[in-house]
Amino acid sequence: MATQQSFKIVGGPSKFDLMLALFDRIHDNREITFTVRRTSYVSDAKRTVITGVDSEGGPEMWLFRGWYVLNNTQVSGFYDTNLRKGSISEEIS
Repeated sequence: MATQQSFKIVGGPSKFDLMLALFDRIHDNREITFTVRRTSYVSDAKRTVITGVDSEGGPEMWLFRGWYVLNNTQVSGFYDTNLRKGSISEEIS
């Protein structure tokens, strides 16, 4: 059974970069990077491929789905492109 771990996103792409990650797939999957806060003192840069987004309450707020490039971990979350912050959940099997 898979479980989920959630973390804060403390930095990430602009709205334009998020759009390109979703729609510009001519050569391959386009990656974006979320800076994820794992503890009070440790942040990781997570290269992520976005597979889908849905609008969430405004023109700068998004629910997203995708996976980490490094280990193919499935992820989903909320991201505000204006603040460049949000939350991400990792599916751990």
